[in-house]
Amino acid sequence: MHGRAAAQRALCELLGRFGALRVITHVMTAASIGASRSGGYARYLESKTVEPERGDYYLTPDGEMAQAPGRWLADAETLERLGVQAGEPLDGADFVALMEGRHPGTGRWLRPEGAGGGRGGGIDVTFSAPKSVSTVWALGDPWQREQIEQAHARAVEQTIRHLREHVPVVRRRYSGQVVEEHAKDVISTEYRHTTARGVSGAQAPDPQLHSHVVITGAVRDDERIVAVASRPIFRSARELGAFYRSALADELVREGYAIEQGTGRDGRYFEIAGVPRELCEAFSGRSREVARAAERFRARYGRAPERGELRNLALENRRAKELTTRSDLQRAWVKTGRYHGFGPDEAVRLIGASERPTAERKIEDRVEAKLTEQRAVFQEGDLRAVVLEQAAGEMTSDEALAIAREMVRDRRVLTLEGGRMTTLAVRAQEQAIERRAAQLAQPAGRDVGDVARDNAAREAAERIGGPLSPEQHHALAVLTGPERAAVLVGPAGTGKGVVIDAAARAEQAAGRDDRDRGVGLHRRAARRGQPRAGRADTHSGLAGRPREHGGHPRRQGHGSNPGRGGDGRPQAPRRPDRARGALRGKAGRCRRRQAAPLDRPRRHVRPARPPRPDR
Repeated sequence: MHGRAAAQRALCELLGRFGALRVITHVMTAASIGASRSGGYARYLESKTVEPERGDYYLTPDGEMAQAPGRWLADAETLERLGVQAGEPLDGADFVALMEGRHPGTGRWLRPEGAGGGRGGGIDVTFSAPKSVSTVWALGDPWQREQIEQAHARAVEQTIRHLREHVPVVRRRYSGQVVEEHAKDVISTEYRHTTARGVSGAQAPDPQLHSHVVITGAVRDDERIVAVASRPIFRSARELGAFYRSALADELVREGYAIEQGTGRDGRYFEIAGVPRELCEAFSGRSREVARAAERFRARYGRAPERGELRNLALENRRAKELTTRSDLQRAWVKTGRYHGFGPDEAVRLIGASERPTAERKIEDRVEAKLTEQRAVFQEGDLRAVVLEQAAGEMTSDEALAIAREMVRDRRVLTLEGGRMTTLAVRAQEQAIERRAAQLAQPAGRDVGDVARDNAAREAAERIGGPLSPEQHHALAVLTGPERAAVLVGPAGTGKGVVIDAAARAEQAAGRDDRDRGVGLHRRAARRGQPRAGRADTHSGLAGRPREHGGHPRRQGHGSNPGRGGDGRPQAPRRPDRARGALRGKAGRCRRRQAAPLDRPRRHVRPARPPRPDR
């Protein structure tokens, strides 16, 4: 027993190198586990399960609860091929063999070697319940705790079925081309854990109900067992997390809990209504520790940590020595709950909601607003994710996915070339902007002349230490031609900034400083268009800048309100025909509400018949 405890402590230290973090907030994460470390990770998960000689009364040496044994999440036919009886608990030796790529019974290799000569161990997909759910689980009575555990287990099962049906986790090569396909089945196991990793100075680890679902292989349609492609799962992380939360919310509503929608970052999450927010924060010590680690990272490197960089930060983990039994841990949780006025009686009284939550806006309207809040184009998985997030507790996951299909069928969501999508409203807005730009692009006698253009090209060449390319000369001629508007599009590194700088110099040489404006997605890019006395704007600044009635325009810096004048009253947006601009940016990166004023002077009315999308 002591040897196993020592092995567990060593493996806990090793876990940080596997890339599989204990989840603290209500999100889904996925991490690849390399073949060389797969056996160690499998033994780590097994080491946290209940030891027969200890039962589930004592805590682990690190002060955490011993957990229930793992279980299989695969079809009975697949398990029979592996020599496993459906319904039986997961045997630790079988799991270790699968992580190493071997048949549990015979020990032979199940999967061929990859291109690099190795076999990937698997992918750990972690589903973590909202903090309010874990709080009710921790402070509820045994019956309530079992109820929540079963709801969580059913939600995880449904999510793995959704993964199998919607995420192409099999990669096959046809005529030299790699194609992603859906699997007939995935070989996966679930280990349910109920506490977060302990933090410095804390008396006890926080309650956190979550499951590690380890996918060790996939069954192709030709019955061959192959490795799982990790990238499709990483790309689908938001969708899978949204499906899990939607399924969990539905299960909790069926049990009588009221659901609060639209919580957390960008309103993607839900909580059980009635659980004090301060208590949820008190039980989120790990999240606070991660936030402090991020602050230390920013102080050291001068930037925010990128995805995965926090995994390798060494966080001190001291625990109180007096916690030795589950009763000790339970008393610590109850004490925290009592301080915030929430205990077993309050947890039981949460049950009894008779109706599902209702929203003021129709779900289709909410979905469309969220989809185009940040981008004009999105993927099909984004559509499903947003619908599931908006529908949490309001309807079942299947009903939510039916809404997504109906929005496509009714052409409220349009399919574009390459499988991308947009909304009908955004497409109509784009067409209105295109028509307005076409009007502005008509000749208007504004050519700067060959002399100003040649001088500007010569200055630009001196600045960059070489002549402009033929393409840059052509772009310069277009930007400084007779039209009132010109759009320059090109990949990064092709010299767009040099051309815009030269065009601005030519316009200034022609005496048009007061009427020219450089426009870009970001202010730094826009300022390239006005290197000296001219003005620069982001596209949102141009759309929202108030009209100027003499004098100097009000500065549009960070934190300003571009839609209001000095007296606080709304001002009319600046129309594009007031200035000549060079519009620069990447397609699909413009927010819909920022682009809306650019289709004026006349407000666009949605056409009776929707336009056909580009395919």
